[in-house]
Amino acid sequence: MLRGGMISAWVLVFIDTLKELPATLILRPTGFDTLPVRIWIEASEEMLELAAPAALMLVVGTLPVLWLLMRPGHRELP
Repeated sequence: MLRGGMISAWVLVFIDTLKELPATLILRPTGFDTLPVRIWIEASEEMLELAAPAALMLVVGTLPVLWLLMRPGHRELP
């Protein structure tokens, strides 16, 4: 009974940490950019065509996890 809730919690935390910007800005090493930082830098400079591939990667990275969580009739993992 606990396994389903733990998997759902993991999915929600994974998605939230994947797109977390403030913590990434504070904790990142100098010269190291993650996807949210790259999107923020390029979007703030109004270079949206350069921010789009990184934003698409962020969306594509969350789709498999969401699909596993939202598929109809999914069985619990062993």
